[in-house]
Amino acid sequence: DLARVLRAIMPLTTWEQPPDLAGQLTLRSKLASQAGRISLDGNGQIEQFVAGRSESAIREPRVEFVSRAAIDTQKQRVDIEQLKLTSRLLGLEARGAIEDYTGARRLDLQCSYSTEWQPVMALIHQLAPATAGSITINGRTSDTFTVRGPLNTPDAEPAWRGVQTQVGVQWDSARFYGLNVSGIQLRPHLHDALLEIPDASAAASGGRINVGGAIDLAPADPVLLMKGERRVLDGIPINAQLSRDVLSHLNPIFAETSEIQGNVSVVLRDVRLPLGADKRSSRGSGVFTASQIRLQPRGILAELVKLGSVAQSRFGSGLAEVRMSDLHFRMDNGRISYDDFTMLFVDGQLDLKFRGYIEMGGDMNLIVSVPVRAGLLEQFGVKGEITQYVRLAEGMRVDIPVRGTRQAPRLDMASVNMKPILDNLLKQTISSGARDAVGRILGAPADRNSGAAPRPQAAPRPEEAVRDIVDGLLAPRQKQNQQGRSRSR
Repeated sequence: DLARVLRAIMPLTTWEQPPDLAGQLTLRSKLASQAGRISLDGNGQIEQFVAGRSESAIREPRVEFVSRAAIDTQKQRVDIEQLKLTSRLLGLEARGAIEDYTGARRLDLQCSYSTEWQPVMALIHQLAPATAGSITINGRTSDTFTVRGPLNTPDAEPAWRGVQTQVGVQWDSARFYGLNVSGIQLRPHLHDALLEIPDASAAASGGRINVGGAIDLAPADPVLLMKGERRVLDGIPINAQLSRDVLSHLNPIFAETSEIQGNVSVVLRDVRLPLGADKRSSRGSGVFTASQIRLQPRGILAELVKLGSVAQSRFGSGLAEVRMSDLHFRMDNGRISYDDFTMLFVDGQLDLKFRGYIEMGGDMNLIVSVPVRAGLLEQFGVKGEITQYVRLAEGMRVDIPVRGTRQAPRLDMASVNMKPILDNLLKQTISSGARDAVGRILGAPADRNSGAAPRPQAAPRPEEAVRDIVDGLLAPRQKQNQQGRSRSR
């Protein structure tokens, strides 16, 4: 019982807790010593091997190993003639030497590995369940490589900072967020606790994905680094999964789209992105470009289209043609922010303008600017001749906060400030000099069909006219907002 053995030998070690290893160990070995030199030959297997705990544990039905090594206690050196590990997940072989094994532990190893991607992906999906429906890699990967440098440098952070290696990784095909990605070969280089990923490119459903950069492994949470400018997505055909899981980090309307078509590109500049939970030290910038976008409005986008008085029937097949401006965004303090992202619907008849930020954790503080249309006025309970008001409100816009998270956004209509719109409508109505328009709003139009002259009426005092127009425009909302407050004129 491997777990019991580890607990039994704890008094002989400096462990605070035994390693999280379990399984049924069978070991056949020969140990001999002569003149300060110890030789160790052994082989064996571990049945039902488990490394780790609970759902994140690595489980292997059988792990086999072979070792032939010699230890020189005077020179503090371990010579490894053969070290071989075979399992369903990984095949690994190594030979070489470890010098100063109680001190710096300098490595000089020749290694090789091979594995099938299928069991590796099963482990990744187990450790990170969110990747199960998003990332699949097929084929086999293998390489021969060296590992050199000290594992323990007391003054370095981390202590293994001096270790260097370069390992090749490849796959035959993959599927990322609904995209079919071609085979690719990478040779990351580890040095100075920095894993450098050389530039590489792969075809992706008619577009291209371009990778490269580095991962800084020195901090407690690794950090992704990209220097300069890199077009990471180039002419990629968009799909619902890519929209929901990736592009929703830029705008929540992408999270609620059940059907979407078109092409997108993303350029990143000077990116620093922590890979742990704390994203506050993130920085960088980028540009999102979209073309030939057609989508099915859902959620808040469907609400915004309705507020803009665009009928669903205008979309023909159910997909709306949308022109999107380039989205210039910044990454800072764990947020993706921008000042102006515009969506144009129905040949420019409706334009939605977004600004604000989305936190990388999902929360957001966005504003969408919407033109004043009949749908918006009806939403706020405006009475009277809506068409007349819309004509007078031409060019006016309303800011609507977008709250919630990127995956569950909502329009915060209760926080919309309609006072500037009211002020402008009143100025437009009164300054136009159209007494009949004022009369209609006040509810006393002339009877045009009777032929009778209107009865003389006393002209209302200006403050009364303003009060009554406000009552007509926003009667329901006014009652709701002014409960418990005195009414000002």
